[in-house]
Amino acid sequence: MPKQTGITRYECDRCGRVAHLAEGAPEAGDWREVRRVTADGVDNSRLFCKECAAEYRKAAAEQDAAFNAFILKGKEGYRG
Repeated sequence: MPKQTGITRYECDRCGRVAHLAEGAPEAGDWREVRRVTADGVDNSRLFCKECAAEYRKAAAEQDAAFNAFILKGKEGYRG
């Protein structure tokens, strides 16, 4: 195989899957970098493969629903 330049190494922070992709490779679009702020305010960035990104979206949707319920409960209890 001849020398090839412009390769990026992707590694999923969840499952450890690794891909070496050339610049502009369509498979690069399957990888997602997500940002999340923890309960104590720490900002995290993670890289997920296509499958783990789909699982993360499910977990994030559940967390969004829980947060929205938390907000609504507070508004219902306010008697200002």
